[in-house]
Amino acid sequence: MNDTQDVLDVRGRNCPLPVLDICRQLKHLDPGATLCVVTSDSGSPRNFRAFCRQSGHEFVEVRPQGEDTAIYIRKANRSC
Repeated sequence: MNDTQDVLDVRGRNCPLPVLDICRQLKHLDPGATLCVVTSDSGSPRNFRAFCRQSGHEFVEVRPQGEDTAIYIRKANRSC
């Protein structure tokens, strides 16, 4: 993803804390910006997809990164 504007490391944190962290971080980004969230929780892709569906943000992509996962979320025209 070459349009990633911010990276949020939530490794070692379990739901719902990463979702709260994502919400906080997205508030600082412009609409259309992409946030890369690095997580170690195997349930995060499912949880982040649900968050995006409910909040209107776009769940862009999941990329394995060794033992961790990078999840890309594009900010909608509104906050959480």
